[in-house]
Amino acid sequence: MCYIVRRRARGDNRKFGLVVQRETPRPEKPVVMPKTTFLQIRITPEDRDRLHEVAAAEHLDVSTWARQVLLKAAEKLEGQRHRGKPKR
Repeated sequence: MCYIVRRRARGDNRKFGLVVQRETPRPEKPVVMPKTTFLQIRITPEDRDRLHEVAAAEHLDVSTWARQVLLKAAEKLEGQRHRGKPKR
C-alpha cells in the first residue's frame, strides 16, 4: 500500500489531505531452472555463419535459437513415438 500525504505549503506541516492508493501486488515470476549444462557440437565455419544469420534474422543468439530448434524437434519426435509412428 502506498500513502501519499499532501501538505499546504512549504514550511507548513499541517496535513490537509491523505490519499491512500492501493496497488495490485506484482505477479510472482515463474521459477526458471538455471541453464548449467553445455552441449558442444562440431560445425564448419560456414555452418556457423549460416546459423548466425538465421538466428540474427529472428533477433536471437545462436545458442538460444539452436536450443529452441532442438527442443521443438525433440517434442515432435516424442509426439510421433507416442502416437505409434515408426522410428526413423
